[in-house]
Amino acid sequence: ESSAASDVYKRQYVDNAAKHVIPPLTATSDESKDLATIMTEINTYRDEMFIAFVTGAESLDNFDQYVEQINKFGIDRAIEIKEAGIKRYEAR
Repeated sequence: ESSAASDVYKRQYVDNAAKHVIPPLTATSDESKDLATIMTEINTYRDEMFIAFVTGAESLDNFDQYVEQINKFGIDRAIEIKEAGIKRYEAR
């Protein structure tokens, strides 16, 4: 049996979320290799730094250096690859 609250939740969140699912994006072989390399480095660094920032082992005063390092890992290239996948999806 469904309650009014669960109906509201389903209508506002579950049903609405289905409308905003990211489509399946494809990458070329070279793009896939680049993306895997870039994102492996970024994800590892992000996870380590998140813990360091939260625990205070790393000062939030160093957040700009964190962002700079993410840029050095090639986040712009990763975004470019994802955008290319979106364009290919939209061209279908």
